[in-house]
Amino acid sequence: MKPELLSYKFSIEKNLFRIGIMAYVFLLFLSVIYYQERVILFDNSFYLFEIIRTETFCIQRYRIISFLPEMLAYLAIKLGASLIVVSVLFSLGYSFFYFSIYLFVGMYLRKYQLALVLLFFNTLIVSHTFFWNISELNLGIGLTILLFAIYSHRTFETLQIWQHHVLLFLLVLISFSHPLILFPFTFLIYYLLCLRSLTNHLSS
Repeated sequence: MKPELLSYKFSIEKNLFRIGIMAYVFLLFLSVIYYQERVILFDNSFYLFEIIRTETFCIQRYRIISFLPEMLAYLAIKLGASLIVVSVLFSLGYSFFYFSIYLFVGMYLRKYQLALVLLFFNTLIVSHTFFWNISELNLGIGLTILLFAIYSHRTFETLQIWQHHVLLFLLVLISFSHPLILFPFTFLIYYLLCLRSLTNHLSS
């Protein structure tokens, strides 16, 4: 691809990324407005009840990935916040989880395409799952995109020791997120192998 076309493509992705930031801010706003619906639906209320009752994270079936979005509600409980504040932060924590990944992938790693994949995953293919926010499968997919972005940011051989540890930690969280995470994770691995094979073929 010609340099001017690459520059134009990169500019479009960057502008779309900026629009995506506004979209996530809007999702954060909706998470506060509809916090009651996001708290009482299905297993959400059970998770929040267990967090309040035990004053610790609600980890079901060893899906330790849940502690990340529950962090805000957990801290609020430790600080003695009211039920309303804890409920709002419980709802907000899940949207903030995806927003944090989105900002890191786009602003730090500058992988705008992958950031937009996460944005589309959180907006275009959801309906009721906005209210069923505790799904560990969705959380695992979010971290899978982050893992893929870090890995594709530089070659595996040039990663520093601490970055290998971060990747290992993410891999453990993803592995224990949900049994069905195997399918999107396998797809991304296959895509990586195909992309590397194509790159080597074009460069040879």
